[in-house]
Amino acid sequence: MNYASRVSLGNTLAQRLKKFRGKGAIVVCLERDSLLTCLTIASQIHAYVYPLLYEPIYNEDNIHQPLGAYDQDGELCPLPGGPVAHSEDLTPEMRGMLKHLHVPAVEAVMAEKKKFDMSLDKSALNGRDVILAVDILTSVVPVYVVRKLLSEVTPKSVTAVAGNATLETAQLLRLTAAHTEILDVVSGITFDPDHYFEDRDSYSIDQQHTLTRNIASYWQ
Repeated sequence: MNYASRVSLGNTLAQRLKKFRGKGAIVVCLERDSLLTCLTIASQIHAYVYPLLYEPIYNEDNIHQPLGAYDQDGELCPLPGGPVAHSEDLTPEMRGMLKHLHVPAVEAVMAEKKKFDMSLDKSALNGRDVILAVDILTSVVPVYVVRKLLSEVTPKSVTAVAGNATLETAQLLRLTAAHTEILDVVSGITFDPDHYFEDRDSYSIDQQHTLTRNIASYWQ
C-alpha cells in the first residue's frame, strides 16, 4: 500500500489509537525512517516519543545476512537461530568478526543518541502504555531489539501499529504486542521505505530530532 506522506500515515494510525489520547502513552519508534510518522501519532494522542536506537550488524562473509544489532546500551542483541545467537558456541572466526564489528556499531549508536540530545531512560516505559510504531517494516532486527528492551521494563500495555509489514515481520510484531494494527502485509517484493510515500517528509531530520525532544509542546 502507498501513502500520501508519513504525516498522513501517522494520522491514519493515530485514529486506531484514540483510547490512548491524553494518557501519557509512549510511542516507541522502531525505525529511523519512521520518526515523522511516530511524531504525528504522538501529536494526535498527546503521547511522548522514544526513539529505538540500534545499529544492525551483518555477516562480513554474507552482507545479506543480519546477525543482530547493538542497542543504545552497547549490548549485542543477536537474532535467534543466527550464527551469533549463543555466545558459548561462537567459532573463533565469528568471535573475531564480532570484535571487529562492535566498536563502529556502538559508535554509530552513540552518535545517533547525541543527535537527539535527550535522556533515553528505559525506565520511563515502566507503568506506561507503550505503542510500538513503524511506517514500513521489512527487517526483523528492530523487533528483536525492542523485544529485548521490553524484557527489561514493565509497561502497562504494549500495542503495535504499522503501515506496511512483510509476512515475517508482521507475525513477529503480533507475537510482541498484545494488540496489533497493520494496514498492509506485503507478500511480494519490498522496496526502499521512501518508495511507499508520494511526498517527501515535511520536516528535516534535525527538526524531527528537536520535535522528539520537545514533543509535549508540539501537541499542546
